[in-house]
Amino acid sequence: MATTFDIAGQTFARGTRGIARIPVTVDLDGGEINIWVHVLAGAQAGPTLLLLGVQHGDEWGEVEFFRRVVRDTDVTTLSGTLLIIPVASPTALGTLTRLTQWSADGPDMNRLWPGSFNWIAEQIARKISQEVLPKVDALLDFHFGMWGNTLGLMTYGADFPDPKVNEAVRNLAFAYGHPILHRVNVVGGYPGPRSVMGYAGLKFGIPGVAAEVGGMGFGVEYENKLHDLNQKGVRNVMRYLGMLPGKPDLPDRFLDYTVNHRVDPSKGGLLIPAREPDEILREVKKGEVLARVVSPYTFEELEQLVSPCDGVLNLVPRTYMVRPGDWAFFVADTTQPDSKWVSAPF
Repeated sequence: MATTFDIAGQTFARGTRGIARIPVTVDLDGGEINIWVHVLAGAQAGPTLLLLGVQHGDEWGEVEFFRRVVRDTDVTTLSGTLLIIPVASPTALGTLTRLTQWSADGPDMNRLWPGSFNWIAEQIARKISQEVLPKVDALLDFHFGMWGNTLGLMTYGADFPDPKVNEAVRNLAFAYGHPILHRVNVVGGYPGPRSVMGYAGLKFGIPGVAAEVGGMGFGVEYENKLHDLNQKGVRNVMRYLGMLPGKPDLPDRFLDYTVNHRVDPSKGGLLIPAREPDEILREVKKGEVLARVVSPYTFEELEQLVSPCDGVLNLVPRTYMVRPGDWAFFVADTTQPDSKWVSAPF
């Protein structure tokens, strides 16, 4: 058994933890842009799981979750290695915006892997692709809701050319234990072959899923509940991979579906949910009023947001100001023939 774990030219003894720094470039202000990788090298050999977050700088709630995972993981009982990149795009985080570089051809980091040019996000993606992904056996790509929104779904690809990758990806999504699974054509559709999970699966055969269960602006108690849910999900995946003893603790059934409706405002104003606090996983009926948008100037109602189908909410907002097209609700369409409540396949 190898007694060390090596990454980016740095060596970590088994049974230890540390942080690897991967230099990327220098910005106009003279500041270095680095990627920081937390390395939790288990006492025993085993798979390597990568947790990656904050490709979008307005999804910074992931940082506290990652801090708790690092704090609570015992490397002495761990088989394999847990890698955590809490902030994939420090430039986007520095401006608290979704996009890394406004003038770039590809400002959204999760649409340009592995990077072709020298825009900041592309240089970062290229470094991670070269230094980290070749070490990885499974990937969890985290996307929490920005302030004012809570997401509640696991997104996984089903159209990789290798059927073994498709099966491994699907099993990984179930292993997390969140009951809402959004099945997408990641290679031929959204979020595309140049998303990190699309690229990792195509280039390296790495099964990866987008863990989108979290949000901000809903109070400490609820946000702690979401952090606990995600920590349980990571432990479930590590159990499934054999990194921790025991079996995943899974729900009796999962909604495995393809059609997700975005119900967003077409007018700017104050978004007021019909139920507040609303909750992810709540079942809704077609025609149900989910929220209204009122003018911040005259207080008149500008529009109502209505569920387009029977389904399950997997994105909910709190009261907050919106511009046209801003995030409000996702509704998983349970009326589609390929939307089914199923049990885990293992």
